[in-house]
Amino acid sequence: MTNKDQNINNKPGSKQPPRPGAVSSDDLYFTSEMIERIKESQREIKEGKHIVVRTKEDLDKFFEEL
Repeated sequence: MTNKDQNINNKPGSKQPPRPGAVSSDDLYFTSEMIERIKESQREIKEGKHIVVRTKEDLDKFFEEL
C-alpha cells in the first residue's frame, strides 16, 4: 500500500528510467550490466578463482607475480 505522494523507485536493471524525484543522491542504483558483473564475480569466488591477501607480505607477493 503506497501513498499517492510517495515516490516509488523502479527495480534495479529496469528498462524504465527512475521518475523525477524518485532517486536521491544517497540512493544506490545498479544497472543490469553492473548486476551481471557482480554475479559473475560471485561465481568466480565460489569456483575458487580468487586470492586471499591477509598480510603485507601476501600483498607484496601478489604484486610481484603480476
